[in-house]
Amino acid sequence: MTVNTSTPTMSKKKNRCTLCNKHVGLLGFECGCGDLFCRAHR
Repeated sequence: MTVNTSTPTMSKKKNRCTLCNKHVGLLGFECGCGDLFCRAHR
């Protein structure tokens, strides 16, 4: 009997600014290119 210990890889969306890596939560601004920016870098 073998036990599969690998966890499924869930692709979570990172809520961090592309430039400063600051956590933006729900207030992030998504660019047309798909990058996410904080309030200061939008």
